[in-house]
Amino acid sequence: MFLATNPKPFAMLLDNLAYVDLLSNNFENELPELFYRSLAIRDSIKDLSGISTNTLHLAEYYKQISDDSLAKVFGKKAEKASLRIKNNEELLRSYRLLSEVSDSNNGLRYAHRYIKLNDSLQREERLFKDKFARIRFETEEKVEKIAKISKENQILVITILGLSVLFLLGYIIFRQQQSNKELLFEQKQQQSNQEIYRLLLSQQVKLEEGRKMEQHRMSEELHDGILGRLFGVRLSLDGINQRANDGFTDARNKYIEELKSIEREIRLISHDLGTETLSPEIAYVDVVESLVSDLCSVHKIEFEFDNDENIDWESVDNQKKVNLFRIIQESLQNIFKHAQASIVKISFNYVDDKINLTILDDGIGFKSSKVKRGIGLKNITSRVKQMNGVVDFISNQEAGTKVSVGVPM
Repeated sequence: MFLATNPKPFAMLLDNLAYVDLLSNNFENELPELFYRSLAIRDSIKDLSGISTNTLHLAEYYKQISDDSLAKVFGKKAEKASLRIKNNEELLRSYRLLSEVSDSNNGLRYAHRYIKLNDSLQREERLFKDKFARIRFETEEKVEKIAKISKENQILVITILGLSVLFLLGYIIFRQQQSNKELLFEQKQQQSNQEIYRLLLSQQVKLEEGRKMEQHRMSEELHDGILGRLFGVRLSLDGINQRANDGFTDARNKYIEELKSIEREIRLISHDLGTETLSPEIAYVDVVESLVSDLCSVHKIEFEFDNDENIDWESVDNQKKVNLFRIIQESLQNIFKHAQASIVKISFNYVDDKINLTILDDGIGFKSSKVKRGIGLKNITSRVKQMNGVVDFISNQEAGTKVSVGVPM
């Protein structure tokens, strides 16, 4: 059953079993029948490699039992089969065997073939070994190079990661510092706004106190001075009336009544002066004009200031007043630092329920690209945005600058 299904391995088993007996000098165990049975199976299935091995084993068997004739027959068959399948190892064995069992001439010929083939195989083996050694050397070189590159790449990756971490940390620190600066700036702005608002209130109070003092002085002057004198004149006229005749009495009474009327009017004026309060519109505008006057005086620049009387400053919230005040202050600082101007014109106008602030100078102007970069201009834009307003910067080099701000009431 095994022979029918697996003839090739079965023939190999028979040949190997017989060859083991041959090497063991055990000739009683069906030799050479096992070799022939194996060879017959291999011939039937045309197993050329098996036939080459089988015939070589039979040649060795007959050489072992000193049957040189059959040893030569199977040795030549082994040579032929080995040549067909290019099995140099078995071809060498067949040449060596034939050189030993053939006559001297043929034996020498087979010996030369053996030596030639063996030398050729050794050269090929050396070439193969050299080639293998070269390949191994090149492989080792490449492995070392790859390892070196891998190490360099590893160092590069670590360096990049390190630099990335440092960059990230630097960026985080930078952003934190920027946030702190912005927070500090906002705090300073808030403090500055509060200070300006306090100064505005203080200035308003001082102006009101000054005007009240002046009004009170005028009221006292009218009441105590002029009214006293008029009263004295009236009393004198009354005394004269008591001594004069009736004609003079009527005329004098008429003048006395006129004096009384004048007294009443002066008393009303004195009372109004004593109770009059300072207008918020006048107070805020005075503070702004005072600021402009003081700053321009320090920097020796002429100024013109104009306020539209239609603006109801009392209805404008204080934060908006502070922002407008700071915009004027920031604009003046820019003019003093950069514009080289000789005159500044500042005006408030009321148009379509909006307050329009215009600041104009005759300086050297600036490039439009600086609008996005300048901190002062950014501050102005930020303040206008807080008031839901609009701002426009118009500047031409050597032709001055105009800042126009429009905010809703």
